[in-house]
Amino acid sequence: MRTVTSKAEHERAVFLEFVRTAVLPVDTASVESRPQGEPDIRCLLDGELVYFELGRLLDKGMQRLRLKAMHIAPQQVSMWDYDVKLPEREMLRTKLAKHYTTSGAPIELLLYYDNENWLVGDVPVFGDNFGWHADHVMLPLINETPGRFRRV
Repeated sequence: MRTVTSKAEHERAVFLEFVRTAVLPVDTASVESRPQGEPDIRCLLDGELVYFELGRLLDKGMQRLRLKAMHIAPQQVSMWDYDVKLPEREMLRTKLAKHYTTSGAPIELLLYYDNENWLVGDVPVFGDNFGWHADHVMLPLINETPGRFRRV
């Protein structure tokens, strides 16, 4: 059974899993949640103070459709283009529009799929097409606000 955790605890757990998977030189003892107005996480990355803003990629329209499908089963749910969005694009727009206090320290953006819950849905399988997806969906938005995030 999954225990309920606070947003800050969840973000730290996600961040630490990312650090382990990406083999980043983060001092894990320095990882701390930050107050509103600052990015979500502050830590030492290779000895440098760095902030990380996290964005959970979640398509709320798809969640609503999954709930509806569960309630009206075995009937089928009809879906329209406006029902399902690209969560990467929507979250990136949201994060790029925010302003953060960091006292000059760099910010990196971590967008992640959280597949702990059946309502979240499946993580898309990009295969060899992720580069194309990133170039056409995400990069144009990032280029509109250069310098906001050091890395995405």
